[in-house]
Amino acid sequence: MSSSRYKRDIESLGARSEVIQSLRPVSFRYRDELLGGAEATTEYGLIAEEVADAAPELVVLDADGAPQAVRYQLLAPMLVGESQRQERELARQREELAAERAKVARLEARIAALEARLGAGVEEGR
Repeated sequence: MSSSRYKRDIESLGARSEVIQSLRPVSFRYRDELLGGAEATTEYGLIAEEVADAAPELVVLDADGAPQAVRYQLLAPMLVGESQRQERELARQREELAAERAKVARLEARIAALEARLGAGVEEGR
């Protein structure tokens, strides 16, 4: 259920989505004894123990309290939040870069004007 009608305590993830940056994506193959004779293919994912260290709420624990699985469905909203945060940062950097480029252009124009004045003064002194 995704409707706000079914939810309470709704708030933006904010910086909490940054935990995504600390997760280590891996490729792997399941151990043969888990496959029941099927061929092991390359899979992609995360290691539950590593995720538990960074974000325990993203992990399912077994009966003994050991990390067993990653709750991948919870990663999607975090990825959206982190993507949006990075887009805002990129926009800020673009604005900063544009301002710096304008500043450099103004300084280059002043240097050119000064060089022209110096050049004119040198020619007058000849």
